[in-house]
Amino acid sequence: MLLEKLIGNLRLQIENHDLLLVTLETETKLPANCRVDELEKTQQLRDKMVVQIKKLELERQIITRQYCEENQLSNSVSLKIIIQHCDRESQEILQQQREQLTTLIQKISEAGKQNASQANARIACFNEIQGAVNKALKRSPTYSFYGIIKKPKGACIMQKSV
Repeated sequence: MLLEKLIGNLRLQIENHDLLLVTLETETKLPANCRVDELEKTQQLRDKMVVQIKKLELERQIITRQYCEENQLSNSVSLKIIIQHCDRESQEILQQQREQLTTLIQKISEAGKQNASQANARIACFNEIQGAVNKALKRSPTYSFYGIIKKPKGACIMQKSV
């Protein structure tokens, strides 16, 4: 019973990790000058997947604890040790799932690092555009480097539609 719950949980984690990887790869493909709504949509989906994975992981920890109590194992048992203490069929399934998760997590980590470096490029692109707009309007930035509001200098154009 508990092994079936654990196998089901790991299956769902694999599916969610796979979707997270696809989302991260989508984010990676976005250019530095992409539209903000495209980036926001991708990041919202990514965050949703992370929350779902966190819930599944907490559930897996509970199942693991229950399995350890039922089989008189130490509370800090890893999946690798649980694999050693179950029947042959479950061992094969759990080992395969463990390997899939490990591979997915490595790929997710690589995609996350790549996205982090692209985030710096996006920030630089935004700063460049903002600087060009301020220069065209002959204005200094509204905020200082430290986030303190400065009084705008130069031309400020306000227009009200009728």
